[in-house]
Amino acid sequence: LYVGGAEHAVLHLLYARFWHKVLFDIGAVSTKEPFRRLVSQGMILGEVEYTAFVDAEGNYVSAKGGGSTEGLATVKVAAEEAKKVGDGYVLDADSSVRLTARAHKMSKSRGNVVNPDDVVRDYGADSLRLYEMFMGPLRETKLWNTKG
Repeated sequence: LYVGGAEHAVLHLLYARFWHKVLFDIGAVSTKEPFRRLVSQGMILGEVEYTAFVDAEGNYVSAKGGGSTEGLATVKVAAEEAKKVGDGYVLDADSSVRLTARAHKMSKSRGNVVNPDDVVRDYGADSLRLYEMFMGPLRETKLWNTKG
């Protein structure tokens, strides 16, 4: 069994298979392949980013599913200003304004990376391990959320 992320695992698997084949060829191991099964763990996405649309006068315009956003500007909305209503999110100050909510893959260029050293410093290594273990099913994509 090999457990690893799909993107990260490729070189590990090639390296492990290469050396296992060498060991098999010289008779040091009895199995032809090093792993019977591959389990790809899900990706942990960055925190949800909320976006609102504003018109030329700076007034909020509700995000409509499939509606035209031509001529509208986008502005980021802080998580504290967003409220979940039904299956979507709205502006807390004006619930008639629907927001778009999306979580992206963590990356330095987006600025949404969570440094594990900071989490360990603030909460401890065991807390980080437990949090990651209980985020959800191993194979599913999960959202990082430090707000609880």
